Amino acid sequence: MFNITNIQSTARHQSISNEASTEVPLKEEIWNKISAFFSSEHQVEAQNCIAYLCHPPETASPEEIKSKFECLRMLAFPAYADNIQYSRGGADQYCILSENSQEILSIVFNTEGYTVEGGGKSVTYTRVTESEQASSASGSKDAVNYELIWSEWVKEAPAKEAANREEAVQRMRDCLKNNKTELRLKILGLTTIPAYIPEQITTLILDNNELKSLPENLQGNIKTLYANSNQLTSIPATLPDTIQEMELSINRITELPERLPSALQSLDLFHNKISCLPENLPEELRYLSVYDNSIRTLPAHLPSGITHLNVQSNSLTALPETLPPGLKTLEAGENALTSLPASLPPELQVLDVSKNQITVLPETLPPTITTLDVSRNALTNLPENLPAALQIMQASRNNLVRLPESLPHFRGEGPQPTRIIVEYNPFSERTIQNMQRLMSSVDYQGPRVLFAMGDFSIVRVTRPLHQAVQGWLTNLEEEDVNQWRAFETEVNAAAFSMFLDRLSDTQNTRHPDFKEQVSAWLMRLAEDSALRETAFIIAMGATISCEDRVTLAYHQMQEATLVHDAERGAFDSHL
Repeated sequence: MFNITNIQSTARHQSISNEASTEVPLKEEIWNKISAFFSSEHQVEAQNCIAYLCHPPETASPEEIKSKFECLRMLAFPAYADNIQYSRGGADQYCILSENSQEILSIVFNTEGYTVEGGGKSVTYTRVTESEQASSASGSKDAVNYELIWSEWVKEAPAKEAANREEAVQRMRDCLKNNKTELRLKILGLTTIPAYIPEQITTLILDNNELKSLPENLQGNIKTLYANSNQLTSIPATLPDTIQEMELSINRITELPERLPSALQSLDLFHNKISCLPENLPEELRYLSVYDNSIRTLPAHLPSGITHLNVQSNSLTALPETLPPGLKTLEAGENALTSLPASLPPELQVLDVSKNQITVLPETLPPTITTLDVSRNALTNLPENLPAALQIMQASRNNLVRLPESLPHFRGEGPQPTRIIVEYNPFSERTIQNMQRLMSSVDYQGPRVLFAMGDFSIVRVTRPLHQAVQGWLTNLEEEDVNQWRAFETEVNAAAFSMFLDRLSDTQNTRHPDFKEQVSAWLMRLAEDSALRETAFIIAMGATISCEDRVTLAYHQMQEATLVHDAERGAFDSHL
């Protein structure tokens, strides 16, 4: 076979006969003669291969040409497989025969390169070594008449698109002139892009256009391709293997080709219409998101290197029994799952299976899980053995009637006590009160279990005030702790303790300065009994289950502080 193992090869145009007028007719002529070779399922992919072979890109290598023939033979009905021939007559020749065994397309390899013949025309390509290519780089650029191709592309534009195509051409000229590697063609209303873009481009950004398809002959240097928010319905099977990152979110893609770029590491297909994934995804894949599609099943064997898998909002009824061993994040919420695999990946850190129909969780979950969301399922029990690294578990809106007996003794490895949120579950009042009594103990060190106010009679957990304050002021001296213990006898101290704990659960704590602000404010309260009394009264009116009311109460306390300071002539602009 054609061997280029020791030579870095690219295709260089040598001679083309009447290319401008025959390219499209040749593709159509051949396809019309062999379309019956393929099932409806494989028609699009086969047609893409034919288009590629009739007019290969400038950078096509002999191996790539060969792979297209192999792909066609695999896609064809068995009865027509012999019409797609390899090494015909013992020579390095590949050809396609019509139904009556007439040769309609052939590619012949020789020591210089290869020749594509079809429709009475021929195109010859030759090989150059890497050093030869470098020494004639300027000549290689001239081999593609970009200006001619781009000007024709502009001429073909609908009237409303012409100006934006001109703008796109200006950007491509700039890349060509200044050897830029990133081409941005965002938000130009483009319905197509030219068949040829500057060969040095490695990042191509086509977001927010009106593209219905991508070019079948993208040049082989592209590593990053973004085409989000277009009208794409499919992905070419001929995308270059150099692509490592591809985002095609918010399109209308219904299926993926069986073959995706072999170097692909990150693939984002959020909000399309995909119903299934290819069985053989690229082995280099690390990140895969098919969030918000119509996928019913996943391949039994996903690439082993995937670390982040997002299959949220699909129609999955089950996950593969064997998931990638290095998976760290699995997002599978909003499906129709009824159970999870018995054995989950040992390094899993984030597991979101909310909004499913799961009735039971595996008794042993990976110890590395820090975040677990099983809310809005049909669980009646939680596992006795929780993951050692667990920091937060969301189990609201299930059918839980009891908590694990081992729960009060669970000691998470995180810096803060584990939070377990079980709002809107049908616990008995006795179960709730027993757990609250345990959590109110001075020596309690287990997880914080948060119940909801609403449909059930609930008495909220109230920690001693000094413990709630220590959650904010971590370096309190013993005398300071004793001072806050003394405040526990003051009116509404318990309400203020509950308020501090609930405040730590709000989104405000995500801001790095917030804790410092609260800490400084608490130190002021310790020294000012009048201000402390006002804060305790306001805390009594805060609704524990409502984050907005808790935040509002905090702001009311700050306003009260301002009034307090103004009355004393000591306004503090930092509060």
